[in-house]
Amino acid sequence: MKDLKHPVVIAVIGNPVKNSKEFKVQTYKGVSELLNSTDNIDLIVWTKSPDYDDMVLLRRDARFLLCLIFYTHDPREDRTKELMDGVIQLSDWYATWQEWKHLSSRYSKVATEDGLNDREMLARYLWLRPNYKLSPVLDLTRPRLYIYPLAELISGTVHNVSGWLDQLVSDDLLIADSLVDRMRLCRSCGDGHLNYVDTCPQCGDIDLEPEVAIHCFACGHVAVQNTFVKNGRLSCPNCLTALRHIGVDYDRPLESLRCKVCQAFFVEGEVVAHCLACSHHQKPEDLRIFPISHYRLSKHGQQLVLGRLDKHLDMHLGEEISLKHFHWQTNWCLGLTERNDPSFCLLALRFKGLQNLADEIGEAPAADLIDTLAERFRSVSRSTDLVCRLDDETYLKLLPSTNAMGINPIKKQMISIMDLIEVTGSEHLSLEIHHLALPDERLSGEDSQVLVARLLEVGGT
Repeated sequence: MKDLKHPVVIAVIGNPVKNSKEFKVQTYKGVSELLNSTDNIDLIVWTKSPDYDDMVLLRRDARFLLCLIFYTHDPREDRTKELMDGVIQLSDWYATWQEWKHLSSRYSKVATEDGLNDREMLARYLWLRPNYKLSPVLDLTRPRLYIYPLAELISGTVHNVSGWLDQLVSDDLLIADSLVDRMRLCRSCGDGHLNYVDTCPQCGDIDLEPEVAIHCFACGHVAVQNTFVKNGRLSCPNCLTALRHIGVDYDRPLESLRCKVCQAFFVEGEVVAHCLACSHHQKPEDLRIFPISHYRLSKHGQQLVLGRLDKHLDMHLGEEISLKHFHWQTNWCLGLTERNDPSFCLLALRFKGLQNLADEIGEAPAADLIDTLAERFRSVSRSTDLVCRLDDETYLKLLPSTNAMGINPIKKQMISIMDLIEVTGSEHLSLEIHHLALPDERLSGEDSQVLVARLLEVGGT
C-alpha cells in the first residue's frame, strides 16, 4: 500500500471523471485494458454498471483481490455486489479517500507474507473490511439455490463451497453469524428444486379433485354431497336420518378430496416432495435440512492475519495443511536424508471422473462423496502423515519413515476403500495413486516444488 502522504491513484472504469486533490485519476475503457496495464492502482471505481464476469476477472488478479472497488451505478446482479465495496458519490471524493485511508492503515498491520493459501487470503480480505460478512446470494440455477460469490472466487471451486466454509468454522477461522434461510434438500441428490404435491393416501396418485362433502352427526358417516340428496332433500344414506339443520344435524368438512384414479375420498392428501432434478419422491420429513448463514471472521482468524499465531504449529496432528507448509516440511525431510538417510514417500491421490459423477448424481452429492472418501482415507492414515488438499480432485500426502516396499500396502488399503462405494454413478469415479520413494527417486537438485510437479505431471512410479 502507498504512503498516505502521496496522491492516491484511482482507476476509473467507464465514463471519465475529474482529478481531485486526494486522487490521481486514470481512466480505462474496460477491465481488459486495466488488467493489461502495468499501472500501480490503489483503488478502482466503476462509473458504469459493473458486470459480474468482469468483477471475477478483476478479483482473480492478485493485484486487485484485496483492492477497494466501488461503483456509482448499481450492479445488475446481487452476486456482483458481493465482490465489491459499495456505492460512492462522485461529488464526495473525501469520503472515498477516508475509506481508502482506513483500509491502508489496517493493511500496514497485516503480516507481510507471500504464497498465502485460500484460507489465509479469505481471512485477510475479511480482516481488511471489519464490517463485511460473507453473504449468500439467491441463484436459482444452482442446486442449493444459494451461492457465496467471494468464497467461490477465493476457494476456486463451486462444487462444495459450503463444505469449505463449514471446515473454516470448524477450524475457528470463521463464525456462522445470523441465519438467512433454512433450505430443504433432496435426500437423493442434494438439490433444492422441489415441488410439494398432495397425493392420494391409498394409491399415491396426484390426480385429485375437490369435492363438497357432508358429515352426518347421527352416525358419523362422511361422503360426497350428491349421495345425501334424495328427492330433493338431504338425508344420510347410511342411517337414513333426515338432515335439516347444518350445525345441528350435519356439517361440511373444511377440505374434501377425491382421487380420480381409485375414487378414494379423504379430507387431506398426503404431501410428497418431488425433486425436479432427479425425480426422486420423498416425504417432507425425510428431506435434508441445510442452514444458510452469514459468516464473519473470528478472533482466531484475526490473530492469524496479524501474524500473532504460528499457523504451522497451530493445528492438531492429522489435520490438512497448506501447500506452502507441505513444501516446507518436504524440504525439511529432504534435508534429513542428506544427513541420516531416513526414507519417506510422497503420494498423490487424484479422483478421476468427478465431473461425470456430478453430472450423474448432482454436484452437491458428488462433493459430499469426495469429502466422505477423504475422511475415510484420513481415518486409516497415521497421525504423523501430512495431508494437503490441492483442489476437489487432488490430494498430496507425505508419509514419514516409509520406503518403496512400505507404500504398497497403503495403496492397496486406499483402493479397497474405493471398492466400498455403493452410490449410483460411482462407476464414473476412479482413484489414481502415484508415489515417489525418497531419497531414492530424487534427481539431483530437486526440491519439494519440483518433486510435487513431477509427481502430478508424470505420475511418479
